Amino acid sequence: MRIKNYFTIILLLCFFLQAKATGLSGDIISFNGDSWVFMAKPINMDSTLYKRLMDFIPDNHCVSTGNWEGYTAFWEIQNDYLCLQRIEVCVYDETSRKDSTLIYHAEALQAPFLPYYYENGSVEARWLNGEFRAGKGDLVRSVHSGFDRNMETECVLRIKNGKVINTTTYHNYKKPGLKIIDVQDEIIRKFPWNRFPKYKNQRITFVIRNFQLTNDGHFKDCDIRFILLRPIRETIEDGNHPLAIAFKETLKSIYPWEVLFINGKYTIEYTDFTMPIWRKYLTAHTTEPYLEVGVPVCYLNERGDTIVPYGKYRYCQTDTIKELGFVYENKPKDARIICINNAGKELFYVFKYDNGPDYIQEGLFRIMNEDGLVGFADSLGNVVIKPQFKFANPFENGKAKVTFSGENKEVPDSKGEKHYWDSSNWYYINKNDKIINK
Repeated sequence: MRIKNYFTIILLLCFFLQAKATGLSGDIISFNGDSWVFMAKPINMDSTLYKRLMDFIPDNHCVSTGNWEGYTAFWEIQNDYLCLQRIEVCVYDETSRKDSTLIYHAEALQAPFLPYYYENGSVEARWLNGEFRAGKGDLVRSVHSGFDRNMETECVLRIKNGKVINTTTYHNYKKPGLKIIDVQDEIIRKFPWNRFPKYKNQRITFVIRNFQLTNDGHFKDCDIRFILLRPIRETIEDGNHPLAIAFKETLKSIYPWEVLFINGKYTIEYTDFTMPIWRKYLTAHTTEPYLEVGVPVCYLNERGDTIVPYGKYRYCQTDTIKELGFVYENKPKDARIICINNAGKELFYVFKYDNGPDYIQEGLFRIMNEDGLVGFADSLGNVVIKPQFKFANPFENGKAKVTFSGENKEVPDSKGEKHYWDSSNWYYINKNDKIINK
C-alpha cells in the first residue's frame, strides 16, 4: 500500500513539474537523403553496452542537463539495419578552459561494441526493439521532459533486433485554442458539484491519459486511469464512475481546445497528466461587527488567502460566493453592480432591479456592458445573450420583450421616483437571441 501511495504522489507532481523538467538532446539519424533528430539514445537502452561506452570515452567529457552522457551518436539505415556511423564527444580541457569535440568512427569503437555488435567495420544496433521517432522542422509540441516533444515532420521507425521493419511519416501541426493548464478554474466552475454532495468538501484528482479531440477542437474522449479523493483518502479505479462521466461532460462543454495533430491523432499538449479540482468559494470578512454598506470588506478563499482586498468595493452584496457574487463599485454615487465569480474575477455589470441585482428568471438574469446596453447571463456567469439592447424585460414563458432604441422617461407627478421605458420598436426574443412572434 505504501508503494502505491508513493506512486500516486509522483503522478500528482508530474503535471505541475513537467514544465520545469529538461528536454534531452537526441542522437542524429540519416535516411532517405535527410538528417533527422533521433528522439532516443539507443546505446543507453542496453545497460551493459552503455556502461562500456562510458568507460571508453574520456573522463573529462562535458555534461549538461540536455545531454547527461556528453556524447551524440550518429546513425544511418544500411540494408534495412540501424547502423552506427560515429560518436561525437564533447570534452573540456581544464588547462585551456575550452571545449573541443572528439570523433570516434565505427572502426574506432570496437572496444565497447565487441564481441556482440561490431563486425566488419560496422556496428548494427541489434539490441534495439520497439518504435522510435525521428523528427525535423520546428517544434509543434514540447513539455521539456526527456524526449516528450514532437516536430513538424516525424517518422516513426519500427525496429526489431536492429532491423527497420517499416517507417511511417507524419506531418504534425497545431491549431490555436484553450490549453488544459489554463482551464482548471473553468472546469471547477462548470463541474456539476450538486450531483455529488458526498464529495463537496473533497479535492478530486483525475489521472488522465489518451486525451482525444476532433479536428475542430471539440473534446472527444479520454482514459481516466483512476480518481483520488482527499482528505478521505479514497481511490476510485473505475473509468466509468459517475465522477469520471461528469468530468468528461465538463470537458465537452469547453470549446475550442487547442488541437495538436500528432502522428495521426488529434490531442492536446500533455499525453499523461493529472487534474485536481475542488469546489472553490469566497467568504466576505470585515473588521466591523456587521457586514453592511460602508464597512471595509474583503473576500478570502477556502485556504484563507485574500482574493479581494479591503476597499476594492464599496459594498459586498454576497456573503459567500460559491458560483457568483455581487459587489458595488467603490463610488459615492451611482455605483454600478459588478458580478464576480468564486475566483474574484470580474465578469460583467449587472442590471439593477429593486435597488439590487436583477433576479434570475427562467435561468437567466440581465447584465450590462460599459455603455449600459442590456444582455442576459445564466446562473454560472456564462453570457448567453450579449449586451445589445437599450431596454430588456426578464424572460417569461421562454421569451423576453426587448428594444434597440428608446428613452427612460419619468412617470408624471412621481417626483422622479418612478420611470418607464418608451420605445416604438419592441420585439420578442427567445433564449437563442432570435426574434420571434408574440
